[in-house]
Amino acid sequence: MMIGVRDNDLEGHSLTDLPELAAVHGAADQSAHCLRSADQDFEGGDASALIACRTFIQLEVAKATGAGDVPDLEATEDVMVSMRYQRQRVRLSRYAFHMGRAMHALQDSYSHSFRRTDDEHVVSVLNYIDAIITVTFNEKRDGHPHLSAMDSCTGSSLAEQRASFAQAASVRLLDAAANSTSEAERRLAVDAVLDESFRYDAAGCNEGNGFCGSLAVPLNTPPENQGCSSVASGPLALFGVAMLLRRFKANARG
Repeated sequence: MMIGVRDNDLEGHSLTDLPELAAVHGAADQSAHCLRSADQDFEGGDASALIACRTFIQLEVAKATGAGDVPDLEATEDVMVSMRYQRQRVRLSRYAFHMGRAMHALQDSYSHSFRRTDDEHVVSVLNYIDAIITVTFNEKRDGHPHLSAMDSCTGSSLAEQRASFAQAASVRLLDAAANSTSEAERRLAVDAVLDESFRYDAAGCNEGNGFCGSLAVPLNTPPENQGCSSVASGPLALFGVAMLLRRFKANARG
């Protein structure tokens, strides 16, 4: 699962493969990171980005669990992984790897969007790709640029609240994937989780009021506190591994 959580940002490459990583992060499709793609503009771009991210998560959960009523925890998949000195295909649990990728996107939806602090409703989705590749970036059209400080789990009450929201959503997603009794029930359960996490309501929220207070992020967060990023394999990724192990043990007992 840890490799899966990291894979959205690395896609099998090393952290030092800067040209390859530039291509990964500069890809036209930003759904794996729950960010706006280049063609997702104005207020409609928020809704479009959320739909694309939601679809990415649904597909990853489907890959993880397979088509049967009960997830096949024995199924494996060969995945390209960057080792210390080389890249190599490694046989991994299909379930854990793709659930990791799904969780990365779900958790990114909290660090890559502004949300109301009282009900988690998304009010604006951030933009990474336009901000780095175009000289005509227009915030009104393209959305607010990506903020690295929002990848932090600590340093402010807002950061801790985002981490808490993302943790709770991760638990709900793992429960939906592991505890449904049929493939149809699983799809409905996953949809219900995403319905809750991807609620959108931008009414009354804008730059003038800090997007209903959610813009007050610590822009000078020290590097040692920036621990939520999946590339850094931070607390949320470790939390996911712990939850997965709990599911495996429960299935073994049952």
